[in-house]
Order: sequence, then structure tokens, then C-alpha cells
Amino acid sequence: MAAFDLSPNRYKSARVLGQRLLAKVNIREHIDRLLNEMMTNKMVDKEIGRMIGQNKNLVVKAEAFKEYNRLKNRIKTGPEVMVIMPSPLYGGRSKQKV
Repeated sequence: MAAFDLSPNRYKSARVLGQRLLAKVNIREHIDRLLNEMMTNKMVDKEIGRMIGQNKNLVVKAEAFKEYNRLKNRIKTGPEVMVIMPSPLYGGRSKQKV
């Protein structure tokens, strides 16, 4: 409000009109198109780096580390393997646990 030197009534009017404009499909699509053009891998990597570098919210920091590692394929997980043990030749139970 102070940045634009608006009276409280003009600020409220501008806010209402802004919401109406955002509800229009063509304006919303244009905003989405601009945001998609702006969103690059370099920019996303930079933002993840900022989250990793901060110390105020450790939950966010930990999630950013996970996302960074996932994006960079630093931690690889393989498919689960199911092992079927053969039955003993002479009946009874197998002594091995899997």
C-alpha cells in the first residue's frame, strides 16, 4: 500500500479488480505461460540450493537434500527382489530364513 501511495479505499479496489483479472481464463493462461518459460532447470537447481543453504527450517532443508539427490541420481534404489527358497528334497522344513 505504501509502495504505491494508495489510500485504503483505492488499495481495496485494486485488490478486487486484480482478483477479477486473475479469474479471466486468457489472463491466467498468459501468466501460466510466462511462469513456465521462466521455470528452467538452472533456476530450479538454484532454488533447491537456497533451501539447502538455509538453516531456519531444517525440515525444508532435509527435503531439499532428498530432492537434490533424487534429481542428480546420487542415491539409487533398485527393484525389490523376491527370493523363493526351494523345498528340501526329503521333506521337512528349510532351516534358512530369508
